[in-house]
Amino acid sequence: MGRAGTVIRGSVRTEIATHCLAGESILVSGPIGSGKSHLLSAVADQLSAGGAPVHLIDGADDAALAVVSAAPAGTALVLDGLERARPELLRACLDRLGSGEPLVMSLTIGPQHASCMHALDAASAGSPAARDALAAVRRVELEPIAARELEWLLHERSAERLDSGTVHRILTLASGRPGWAVDLLQLAQHGYLSERPRPWIVEAPHGELDLPALRALARELGSVTPEAATAALALSELGATDLAGARDLVGSGAVAELVRCGAFVKQPGAEEFSVPVFVAAALRDRVSADILERQREAIAQRLAVQEALGIQLSEADVLLYARSLSGGAQADSSGAGNALGAVGAARHRVLQRAVSHLVAFTGESTARTILLRSGPLDGPTEPLLHARTVSALVGPAAALEALASGPRPEGGHDLLLHEFLRAQFAAESGFAAASAAADLDAETAALLRDATAVFTLWNTAVPAVGPDVRRGAALGIIAARSSSPEVAGLAGALVDLDHVWHGALPPRSWLATGAAIPMPREQHTDFARTASGALLFAHALTAFLAGEHALRADELRAAAARTVPHDSHARWLRHLLSAGEALACGDPARASDEWTYLTREAPRFIPVRLRGYLQRVGAAIRLSADPDGAGADALTSVAATPVQIAQYLSGQHDALAPAARRAGNAAGTLPLPLLRLAHAHLQAATDQNPARLLRTAHRLMQLELWAPTAFALRTARQIFLSRRAVGGVQQCDERLAALEDQLTASVPWYRSGDLPAVAFAQLTPREREAAALAAEGRSNREIAHQLGCGVRTVESHLSQARAKLGSSSRRDLAARLTPAPVASAAGATFPLATNGAHSR
Repeated sequence: MGRAGTVIRGSVRTEIATHCLAGESILVSGPIGSGKSHLLSAVADQLSAGGAPVHLIDGADDAALAVVSAAPAGTALVLDGLERARPELLRACLDRLGSGEPLVMSLTIGPQHASCMHALDAASAGSPAARDALAAVRRVELEPIAARELEWLLHERSAERLDSGTVHRILTLASGRPGWAVDLLQLAQHGYLSERPRPWIVEAPHGELDLPALRALARELGSVTPEAATAALALSELGATDLAGARDLVGSGAVAELVRCGAFVKQPGAEEFSVPVFVAAALRDRVSADILERQREAIAQRLAVQEALGIQLSEADVLLYARSLSGGAQADSSGAGNALGAVGAARHRVLQRAVSHLVAFTGESTARTILLRSGPLDGPTEPLLHARTVSALVGPAAALEALASGPRPEGGHDLLLHEFLRAQFAAESGFAAASAAADLDAETAALLRDATAVFTLWNTAVPAVGPDVRRGAALGIIAARSSSPEVAGLAGALVDLDHVWHGALPPRSWLATGAAIPMPREQHTDFARTASGALLFAHALTAFLAGEHALRADELRAAAARTVPHDSHARWLRHLLSAGEALACGDPARASDEWTYLTREAPRFIPVRLRGYLQRVGAAIRLSADPDGAGADALTSVAATPVQIAQYLSGQHDALAPAARRAGNAAGTLPLPLLRLAHAHLQAATDQNPARLLRTAHRLMQLELWAPTAFALRTARQIFLSRRAVGGVQQCDERLAALEDQLTASVPWYRSGDLPAVAFAQLTPREREAAALAAEGRSNREIAHQLGCGVRTVESHLSQARAKLGSSSRRDLAARLTPAPVASAAGATFPLATNGAHSR
């Protein structure tokens, strides 16, 4: 984080330097922000490091001509910004090319590209040698950088830890261009980036910010008219569209101008165009507010027509439509006539859906603004949406009252959603939920009884004891017989999560069998969407606690892509997976940051118990990040499993808490595989068994638990070293090197050597006895007499003990001695490390 010397496109840099040393000239071309300047600077550094005389020149520098003209033979000239060079500088460059001297140049693809190439052709017309040399220049065209490499660059450039949400916004807006990414990093750190309705630059950046790519782009687009600049901003808000649609919305002249200057870009593999948000930001100071308002209204009307035709709008388009409304546009859409009436009804649906999305994902302030701006709606507000909105804007008690005073659905999915919300609002407000009326047919009544039982259990407090066998059996019956896939899924998910929370493997679950995560496929109703969101969250948390978040990441992302609203679910899932990745790398501080963002982005309408689990896992991660924090004892008793997992992954093996009981054994369940692995790891370290440590490390690496893998390998290496087993040491070194390579390639923020160090020091029985007697103040002679050995043997025992524990004195030795192994909450024993070493 924040380290200098970042180099991207390392292979391209080396190739250019090699050709230059061989006497060839190279022209590097690419659009603004593609990293040309960064690359040429790196080339100059590599040439200089190799002993070659180098001059790095800016094409716009007044002194550039003198430098080129005076450069002696054999000097490598690196000219950045050929399109900014004056005619006399271009001629000097051609003369140098004609003389056979190497020249590395960069050229920006854009409005000035063609004029620069014409100027070069004209300047070389009278010199066959220069013309031949220009034709022989090797061309290197820079393509957009892969997201993983660009993410690596962001973490290198940032002086602060970056969360996954910020990185996602920057990568989305950067379009693979490192120059844009670096500017966007600055904008993000100053609060200029937002997520909704899609990644966006919220306003014109302050002039004092150092944004070279944005300034260069503004210069390149300096001739764009206010009409075209305004059209660019409006089209960037809309996203991809075809040329015909863009012309209808903002005018043919504006579209033609934007295409001509390269601001309206064709999407790869499609017939659609879009204006990158970064380009629109460069044009923002030329935007006409009046024109922009009219164009936004036109876009809103077009989206309403699309909805009226039955073409479902995306979450981003729904929010864009809602934000684009003004009083005049609303009145027009609800006039007489079938067509206008259909558009008015579509407007009503889209507005309600926008409010629903926002209140479900902590967007209540925006929802309030939309409701204030929208004026009277073209129809009544749906009662359950009204209750959810009241919950977000007022509170759960008011929402419960709104449910009670409104009409109760007679059946179907609306009735299930009514009971789902009623159970949550009652639990949040501390009131008893009224029982459902009984005037239902037998089938609906049976479904409602099962659903109410499941919803009520989901909204009770997190239990302090292990899984309830009888309750689990009842939920299993409901999961098997319920005609509602959502009710069945929630029943099974509660059983699974309760088991995992207490360190037990849920029998016959997807975790136990390796099956796919069960998710409802159809989400055509509000209840299906709300319940599926809660179900996805429960499954993701279960996978996280079981240590399978990395193995299940693609599966969870695919489930989020099927769960409406997709973008909002993808946001919180991104933070959960990143928290797991950070813990797996032994970085609880980063994991804690990600969990804080996860808590903010989590769905609002998830059961009370699920939110309680979320908060307690966050507390466990914070404890591992700050072991001396307040409340550690109380937290350990409430959330033993997440605390132990966080401490194990982050290397705090000496802090693993004892537990009074062995969860799951009474019910015949097994401990979680992760806890069994942790036990196998630490027991092998206790037994000084390097072969078992290597086997455990192999399985840990398969789970992508990087830090524990390194802990196990380092401990095995230490044992092999003490036994002078050279082959074993070499094997550990090779596997540690492979681990570093794989980790560096797969985790962009990780840098080699950043894994935490933990030395699991296990004293032999005689070393422990000698150390314990020394801690009591006995002399070496007294210890030798009591142990029945020589003084030199005692000295050896104490020297080994001090070396293993890292203690410098007998007093320090006494402080570092710890008790014998203790039992864990999952029925496994965790031997306590004896030195507490945990460093970054």
